[in-house]
Amino acid sequence: MSSIVATLSSLDVEAMGVMLASAVLMDATIVRTVLLPTSMKPLGDRTSCWYLPSRLEGLPQVPAPAVHPEPELDPSRLSVDVAREDALVSLALRGELDLETAPQFREHLADVEEDTMTLLVDLRNVTSPDPCGIGELVGAHQRTRRDGRRLVVVRSEGTRIHRLLRVAGLDIAA
Repeated sequence: MSSIVATLSSLDVEAMGVMLASAVLMDATIVRTVLLPTSMKPLGDRTSCWYLPSRLEGLPQVPAPAVHPEPELDPSRLSVDVAREDALVSLALRGELDLETAPQFREHLADVEEDTMTLLVDLRNVTSPDPCGIGELVGAHQRTRRDGRRLVVVRSEGTRIHRLLRVAGLDIAA
């Protein structure tokens, strides 16, 4: 918008557009990258309001994915780690989520779905997703919405599973 204002014929309006553009540039570079972080560092823990507003504190805390340096013996297998904490049940998947392993995933979902208000499914360590596995997630999503519960899917940006979730309509917060 400021570039449009800066190209107008009126000298006063043009000067205002240039000043607006320079103010936005200074805010984006100097204030947000230098002054704000520098002033927040001495405040320590009291700066948490800058990163996560209080209305978002209800979001589940997702731990960093565990690093498994050892190669899997059978990469076509799926392992599912289940963790329960209050009203949250987490399923951390590792391996392939495909036609062969979808029934195993379905069994794990059936075991935990009724016991929780919030079901977290961590797909960051899924190596080879296909539509069969995503179909199980779609079914879980439909069941949780129908029963007034919540399904949270954690995935990495720019991966194949991210694209499949977007196509399936599961990549939005609800």
